[in-house]
Order: sequence, then C-alpha cells, then structure tokens
Amino acid sequence: MDSILRSELLALLESLVTVAHKHNEIFDTEVREMMFEAVHDGFLKPQPSFVLAKRSGMFSDEGNQEVREALGRYIECAGARATAIGMFDPNERLAAFQDEEVQADDHEGGTLEQEDFFGWAETI
Repeated sequence: MDSILRSELLALLESLVTVAHKHNEIFDTEVREMMFEAVHDGFLKPQPSFVLAKRSGMFSDEGNQEVREALGRYIECAGARATAIGMFDPNERLAAFQDEEVQADDHEGGTLEQEDFFGWAETI
C-alpha cells in the first residue's frame, strides 16, 4: 500500500477523532452513510460533477463544517496521490481507504479505524 495514501487516511481519521470529541453524532448511521457517499463520489469512484455537500447530518453548522473540511482534504490529497501513482480502479482505491493497518488514537486509550466512521464495503 502506498505510504502517502496511508498518511492521508491517518490524517482523515485523526481529524474525525477530533470532531468526535465535540460531536458524538459523527457515529450516527446517517452521518456515516453521508460521509461514505462523499468519499465514494469524490475519491473511490470520482464523479466529474462531484461537489462536497455542506451538510453531513451533523447536528450543528460547526460539526458539518469540520466534517466537510476533513473530507475535503482527504478527497483532494488522496485523489491526487492515487492519480499520480496510477491507481484508478475503484476497488484498489477502496482497499487503500479501508486499510485496516491505519488506526488513529482516540485519546481515551483505544483506537479508531476507517470502519468506525464509514462502515465497510466489500466492493464498489
């Protein structure tokens, strides 16, 4: 797995952990589904007309903005890196996004991974 894609995933997870400490609803099903849809359309299987939504199901404008910023950074940086290394297949991108070796410290003695925020997909 490309180390830069891992670092981008870790940065995303760390940003979402920070959001989670202020906005626990980030783990709600609606939020998880909306975040996955954004990653799907922006990174996994990029859509030419993709625009990151202003709302992601969070309870406050602040929470929505924080999630939007985290997802936007990930989609832009990971997408550019994947393109640069010739990773165009959606399932290859999915494998990089669901890299189980990437875990973020939850600051409470545990770790969180991609599945905690986005759920799991077998294939695209």
